[in-house]
Amino acid sequence: MPAAQTLAIAAAAGSTAAQVLVGFGGSQWLTFTPLSGRTALSLKVTVNPTTLPVGQYAETITLTTPETGGDPVAVPVTLTIKSPPSDLKVTPTTLSVTYRLGDPAPQPVLTNLTTTGALLSYTATIAGTKWMRLAPASGAVFPGFRSSIVISVDVADLIPGTQKGTVTISAPDAITKSTSVTVNLNIQPGVPVAATLWPPRIIRGAPDITVTITGQRFFSGTVVKSGALTLKTTILGPNSLLAVVPAALLANPGSVPIITSNPDPGGGAAHVLNLAVLPPGPLVLAVVNAASQRPATIAPGAVFTVYGLGLGPDLLTAFDGATPFVPTIMGGTKVFLNGEALPVIYSSARQLSAAAPNILEPDRQNMLEVEYNGVKSVAYSILSARASPALFTASGAGTGNVAAFQTDPVKGDLTLNSDKSPATKGLILILYATGAGPGLPVPQNGLVAIEASTNSIPNVSVLLGDVAAEVLYAGTAPGLITGIVQINARIPDNAPIGKAVPISLKVDNLASPAGVTLNIK
Repeated sequence: MPAAQTLAIAAAAGSTAAQVLVGFGGSQWLTFTPLSGRTALSLKVTVNPTTLPVGQYAETITLTTPETGGDPVAVPVTLTIKSPPSDLKVTPTTLSVTYRLGDPAPQPVLTNLTTTGALLSYTATIAGTKWMRLAPASGAVFPGFRSSIVISVDVADLIPGTQKGTVTISAPDAITKSTSVTVNLNIQPGVPVAATLWPPRIIRGAPDITVTITGQRFFSGTVVKSGALTLKTTILGPNSLLAVVPAALLANPGSVPIITSNPDPGGGAAHVLNLAVLPPGPLVLAVVNAASQRPATIAPGAVFTVYGLGLGPDLLTAFDGATPFVPTIMGGTKVFLNGEALPVIYSSARQLSAAAPNILEPDRQNMLEVEYNGVKSVAYSILSARASPALFTASGAGTGNVAAFQTDPVKGDLTLNSDKSPATKGLILILYATGAGPGLPVPQNGLVAIEASTNSIPNVSVLLGDVAAEVLYAGTAPGLITGIVQINARIPDNAPIGKAVPISLKVDNLASPAGVTLNIK
């Protein structure tokens, strides 16, 4: 809660004490005390932002002195509520590779990156070893879509023993600026190690679920139990396995102990991993464009973010790209617009992301509802429009440097535009946006694009300051839901230069919000 502030009210120099009456416009989020008094007067001003959506609110405190008949004094009060910051989640943070001399080289391992909210950019570096390779070493993570860093091992000249390397994943715009992923190269077997459990928690009353246990030294004889009950197990390899936890163990809140063991001789049990079983409840507080993070009208196919309470599970659940369509239920969460189920990209207790229908009547009020575990929210009214374009930014906050990729003319590398990697005139930019409307032919709701559109979205333009860039393509972005649009545009020779050149996207005459920039040298 913001700290209270004090407004000191005193009579003008040479004036006597006077009665002061305090008034305001009536906003319920603003309170002050006392309501009147004689100078000198100390006014305590407090605000309560509870349940207010993201945005800026203004109010005016008016001071009048009826005894003197002087003009009222207006004191403006501004309350700014920002969306919660995003974080980069890295799982797992401990990876183990088992190698036996004479065997083929071990398979590469993966660490997966997801964002709790907006788009985030990252870089990955290696420390402490020369036997690891990374691909890719930088990139961007879109909300609801998992990115993976492939870590491969060169086993040449390695000797028996254990070696350790560290991958540092840096995301300067995330809450957690840097995360370390430890990679252990183990030469000899032993008692199994159960390191992580995914998911670590589940909602009470869930059906049979499959959990992933990562660690070391798993093989076909490894057994997973909860108490005396042996769980159905699928061994994925020496470092990971799947176990099915039956619904009967998930009927009540608490924790389910899971023990992984190898049989004798020479076996043993790993330490206990606990699967938390949480009690099941949705209040919509704000709906914003997923790219701009601003309250806005909703356009056909647009990806939007909902903020509120009880919207979904405590643990963020996201679309994993395993199916050609983003599903209409995610982590027990459904989103409806005028009764039509929408594709849900990710869901969590306080935040979710979904995509509007690709066919949506403009200029009308639409009723949005969120359902979690069978319980629906009160309908939230939102206006539709034919387009409401917004560019994704590198920070995911909707302002600052645009999330633009560019091709190095010498090395051919694809780099993210930044202060360290500015664009130059003549380069082709790859931009991402939402709210531009669907391409033609109109795709099915929730479709994940597998290739570029055959027809570009018409009437799309990109401005660098007041200079138009040459738009080469505007259509689906392969690998992403069709509501996220890819724009390829060439920087013209007469484009302005600077670290923060304004960049905007227009669809017909509708422009993306201001505050997005591009670094051009």
